[in-house]
Amino acid sequence: MKPIIILTGILSIASLILFTGCGSKPASGEPPVEADNKTISQENTPSEESGATFDESKGLLLDEETKRAIEFQSGRVEEHSITPLLNLKAHVYRSAGETVSNTTREEAGYAYATSFVDAGQIGTFKPNWKFDLLVAGESRGATLMRIDSSLVEINGKAELILRIEDPGKKLEIGQVLNVSAKLGDARKTKAVPLGAVLETAEGKFIYKIINGYCTRVSIKTGLEADGFVEIATGLDVGDEIVRSPVNRLYLLERNFTNAGAD
Repeated sequence: MKPIIILTGILSIASLILFTGCGSKPASGEPPVEADNKTISQENTPSEESGATFDESKGLLLDEETKRAIEFQSGRVEEHSITPLLNLKAHVYRSAGETVSNTTREEAGYAYATSFVDAGQIGTFKPNWKFDLLVAGESRGATLMRIDSSLVEINGKAELILRIEDPGKKLEIGQVLNVSAKLGDARKTKAVPLGAVLETAEGKFIYKIINGYCTRVSIKTGLEADGFVEIATGLDVGDEIVRSPVNRLYLLERNFTNAGAD
């Protein structure tokens, strides 16, 4: 089957996860800290006195008033049919109208773009892989010319060089393309909303709800599509998780742990 690259959208997940949420009460105070597109205050961050407690082995425990104040939302992990997509950002570095010298590998009349993928995804691609490409509603072809793995040991990334048919010479140097590559047919997998995943310097986490406590657990993710991400490890179907606001919970957790270190 021929893979497909789509620049303007991502194929949808066949079904969604049902989530429930509580009411909201805006936080206030100074200075504000951005989290989950909301502003919260270090001074007014929920504490033990306002209905939040922390246990190192169990995590955060919030009362209902605190949940309403931070617009707490939860849901369960379920299996869903998701189309394997690889989402990339490609940067055009040569336009189709640019003169090509004899010392380069590029051919005249084509635009060229570069993109980086994780080393673990290298096996997904093969040189001379043909793509069907959509640019502003127009169909055109693209070819994966080569895979450069020279940086894998340095940053864990491999570089993809794409040759793009651009007869109208519309693609410009420096232009960023949002690329989705369809890698196969839809399959059943467990997925959660992207907003439920907490990304830190230590890795990716989910707040799993265990006996009422919000426990931060390490996860590994896979494919992404339509605002959802596949959970490769760390969660099982049926697990209750925090959907939002994970950044606020992380700040609150850090406040407790930092206070304990003083």
